[in-house]
Parts: sequence; C-alpha cells; structure tokens
Amino acid sequence: MAEKEKAFNFENANPQNERLMNKTTLERIVMWHKVKELSSKGLKKAQIGRKLGISRDTVRSYLKMTQEEFLNSGICNRQYKKKLDPYKDFIKTHLEAENCFSAPQIHDRLKESYPDLPAISERTVYSFVEDIRDEFGIAKTNEVQPRQTCQLAPTGYGEYAQVDFGEKLIRNEKGYYVRIYFFAMVLCRSRQKFVYLSNRPFTTEMTVYAHHLSFEYFKGMPRRIIYDQDKVLLRSENLGDLLMTEGFRSFTQECGFEVIFCKKADPQSKGKVENVVKYVKYNFLKGRIYRGIDTLNEEVIGWLDRTENGKKHAATRLVPKEEFEIEKQYLLPYYGSIVQPEEKMQSYVVRKDNTIAYRGCFYTLPLGSYKGKGCKVLIQIKDHELMVFDLDTGKQIITHILSPVKGQLVQNTDHKRSKSQSGKELEDKALTVFDNATDALLYFGLLHRDKPRYYTDNLREIIKCMTQYPMEIRMASLGRCLDARAYNAKVMNEVAGTLLKKKKIPELDDILPEISNMPKNYDIETSVSDISIYEEAIR
Repeated sequence: MAEKEKAFNFENANPQNERLMNKTTLERIVMWHKVKELSSKGLKKAQIGRKLGISRDTVRSYLKMTQEEFLNSGICNRQYKKKLDPYKDFIKTHLEAENCFSAPQIHDRLKESYPDLPAISERTVYSFVEDIRDEFGIAKTNEVQPRQTCQLAPTGYGEYAQVDFGEKLIRNEKGYYVRIYFFAMVLCRSRQKFVYLSNRPFTTEMTVYAHHLSFEYFKGMPRRIIYDQDKVLLRSENLGDLLMTEGFRSFTQECGFEVIFCKKADPQSKGKVENVVKYVKYNFLKGRIYRGIDTLNEEVIGWLDRTENGKKHAATRLVPKEEFEIEKQYLLPYYGSIVQPEEKMQSYVVRKDNTIAYRGCFYTLPLGSYKGKGCKVLIQIKDHELMVFDLDTGKQIITHILSPVKGQLVQNTDHKRSKSQSGKELEDKALTVFDNATDALLYFGLLHRDKPRYYTDNLREIIKCMTQYPMEIRMASLGRCLDARAYNAKVMNEVAGTLLKKKKIPELDDILPEISNMPKNYDIETSVSDISIYEEAIR
C-alpha cells in the first residue's frame, strides 16, 4: 500500500445513511479495518482471508476501496431480508409491553397468533429478538428483584471455616472419562484452603475422614464450620432443630466444633468456599490426566502450596499461607487419629426392568436378576468401572463402564435374553433328539441364521415336543423340514405328527405281497342251512 489507511472517522460517512450505525454495519467496518491493517503488515490476500475467516474475493474488494468509498458502498450498507421481518412490529409491541419476555415466549406468541408461521429455529428467533432490543433500546428486566447482599466484616482468627463439595470429569491415561469428587475447606480469615479428592461419591464416613485430613493439614480446628444442607451430613433441618446423620453427629460431638447449616438456595452464606470449588474445577482439574486417586491427591497438595495458598488473594491482597501463620495460633487443638474408612460395597435396588439406577444413569443386569420387590445387588466403583455383585453369594454379575453423561442407559446386549440355560447347553441337548448329528447341526445353523432372536426358543420347543416321537419319525420330519426350508420347531412338530398318523394305516403296496404269497387252493367246508327253517319263518 502506498500509505497506511487512517482509522475510521464516522463524521465522513454519508449523513443520509441512517442505517450506518447498526450492529451489522459496525461489524463490517471493523472487518474492513482489520483487512487494511493486516495488508499493511505484508500479509497476502489468502493469508488475510484464512486469518479473518472470510473469502479471498472479499479481501480483494476491501483492499480496492478507500475509507470513504467503503462507507458509502453497498457492501457496507447492504441489508439482508430476515424471515421474521414481517413480524417485526408484532415482536416490538410485545417487548415494549412486557420487556421481561424471553425469546421462547415470543416464539410461542408468534405460533399462537400466526398459524401459518413458517418453520423457524429457536436460534433465529433469539437473534431477531436481540436485534430488536438493540435497535429500539428495550432492555430485558427480570421479574424477580435481585437479592440484596452486603459484604461482611472480616471474621476473627480461627473463628470460621466453610466446607463444600464438587465434582468434575477428567480423562485417564486410556482416554476414558473418570468422575472425580472432592471436598474443600477454607479458613475464612486467612483463606488457607484444603482439598481432598476421591473417585467415589462422598459418604458420611468419607466426609468425616476428609475432615480429619483437613484438621491435620491445618494443625488445628476452627470453632465454627459452615455447610450446605447435604444429605451425607444432615437428614433434616426441621425448622432449626438440626437432625444430622448418626456418623457426622458423633464426629462433631467428639471434636467439639460448632456446626452451622446454610438455608436452602443460599450460596452467598458460604461464598468463600464456592470460589474455591470453582477454582479447583477450572484451574487444578481442567486438562489434568488421571493417573490414580493417590497421585491426584499428592498433586493437589502441591497445587495448594504453589497456587491457592501461595499466591496473593484477590480480595484480601494477602498471601493465605503467610496469613495462616498467624491464624493457626488461634485454632482449637486437634487430637484425633486418622483412620481411612473401609471401602464398603453399597446395596442398590434392582428395578422391575432388570436395571439399577446409579448417579443419574441406568445400568442393565441379566434377565432374571429381578426376583421381586426389595431385590438388591451390591455395587463397587473402581476407577471408571461399575462392578455389580450378587447380594447373597457375593459373585460378580457384570462390570459396566461408568457413563460420563447423566440420563443414559448403559446396556449389555447380552442381557436381552435369559441366562437360565445357555444356548450352547440347549443346542447340545437338542442334538441328542436326533440320530444324525450332521443333519441336525445343519438345521440348527440354518435356524439360527433365519431366526437368531428366537433360536433358543425353537431349541426348547424341539426338546419338549420331538422326544415323544420314535426316532425314525424325528429323522423323517427333520429331513422334510430341511427340504422345504421350514426352519421352525412348531412346523417340525406338525410334520412329525402327520407322519406318525400315516404310519398307523398300512399302505396297499405294503399288504399286496402278503396276499400274493397266500395258497391258491383252500380246503374249506361251508355249512348248508336246512330249507325248512326259512319256510317255517315265512308262515
């Protein structure tokens, strides 16, 4: 370029063009400026197009025009027709009447008022509604007034701590997703933090164990700890009369700190630990490879020392690790002993459809696993696998890969058929019905090819019905079915019945040889009645 293009001066634009300052036009102006800037740096047209995501022809057109020419050109001021333009006044009227209307509500009102409304995606409606809000300055307001809060004064050293739980999916070395659960505690004054991670959902016993680890890490306990109303800690708030779970109540009585439960839907009451949970998810766990839970817990302690506790806090402008040196002198003494809870298998109810529900997903079991109301199985989680065991015998039933997405049916296709007697066992038993195993195997193979879903049902029918016939009838019916390509056990049974009936009536060809072999001269004397007997009867 001969000289570098100057930045835009909107006063040079055509004052008659009232649409110049709309959103689309501004985006084109910015794009023109970027094209000129990249060209001045020596980039070629194709390079500029790839960098900005536009075609080479568009770059060429932009480079040919000066600033004034571009502002007054059709390219800059070009307006495209939109599908919802005919309904613009309708949408504007509704937004002005109720500025809290959402795009889905506007979409529904359009369908209600215009039965012939063309098929339009929700995204199109949303973009059009946002454009109208921008064009006419209709800001969206919420019907519910925002909750008013105020910042609390700093608490005393060793007075308060906050606890919360979180979870996130990360990949392991094989590429599978593993769901990681974690416990976080933060001391409110110094902002010193502790995090414990697990590959299993937290139970009351695991939560108590995580508390012991945090008190050991802090070398003491705060006087009060603030919690959410989590089911592993609290059975019922009961209007202030807290009904804690038995294990957690015993733990708090033993340690002596005061428990404070937030009201429901009250995240501001423990905002400090909420930020910690977010930071664990998107700073520590994001992009990390899972190499075992012990390794992950070692890594999180290092991360705490380097980052969470080692860097200046954004709010207090103090380093938590340095401030903690003061706060730890005010903590209650901790004399507990850390005992890792045993990894117990949990019992889960078997549903009528032979599935179990676990963490928002359904996992199939073999047909016949459901044995009536109250039927249960044991499950154990190991890495990314869910293992199911029989409650009575302890024998492992099945292993499923845990689904990272909730609402899924994790199914083993082998579970669609009964396991009471395997297909191989039935086939071996059905072979004994026939005298010729070669013909029988041929028939079974064709039967399986023709009716794979009903193969075992046909084998059971053969075993049940064909054993009532003599062997020669069985083999004859098998041959007839092979010739006729009739691969159905009921048809074979009917053929066998027909053959049996025919065998009971001798054929003429079978008895002719017996007649021809009889002697031709017979010494037979016939008796002669006296004629007087008939005459007497006539009288």
